[in-house]
Amino acid sequence: MTLKSLPTITVFIFCLFVSSVSHADYFVWQDEKTGVSLSYPDTWYLSHNQKPRDILTLVAPNDFADHPTCRLSAVPDARFEIFPPNYYRSVQKVAYSKAFWEKEILKHYKKPNVVQYGDNAGLGRGFGSYIIIDYVTHRHPNDIGDFEEKEMRAITTVSLHNEMMFMFECTSHRENFDIWRPLFQSIAGSVDFKMVDHPLFHGYYRNFIHD
Repeated sequence: MTLKSLPTITVFIFCLFVSSVSHADYFVWQDEKTGVSLSYPDTWYLSHNQKPRDILTLVAPNDFADHPTCRLSAVPDARFEIFPPNYYRSVQKVAYSKAFWEKEILKHYKKPNVVQYGDNAGLGRGFGSYIIIDYVTHRHPNDIGDFEEKEMRAITTVSLHNEMMFMFECTSHRENFDIWRPLFQSIAGSVDFKMVDHPLFHGYYRNFIHD
């Protein structure tokens, strides 16, 4: 898939980013298919998605040796479509708890070590959980022709919204992860979904038999 074929809408905005840099320019990205959107620094760029379920991959400029990267994935999950929105927090405790992460860790991370786990997290309007995890990358050749493994750290959040499971992961070299974490969380905090449920409770049953 080429970058031109990505089903996205990108517009340019200007906003204030609270950091050591007083101002930064940001892009707003939106996926046409799922309606999910987020904003990211204009110094970062879109990269080719590496996995079939990924819908967005963001990479920092090449001059950052920590290789900070963020990616957003989306997978259909209609198991809980019959539940009204007021049950979504409870659904998270069942569907996206520690047991969920134990399976995902084995799928996606090499030599994993969970640093932190939390419930009552999420993306946009979705309820979910998160982990911070240490792992190693696949081996890459170094300057002398040998192979080495680089220690990495990732923060990953999962959420359920509109019968889709969204996962947002940001990663960098472990030793400088804390430097990047505020920006990672800022991008994650900008994730938003199109509203598909009415904000008020619904599904009340009228006992029509007694009419």
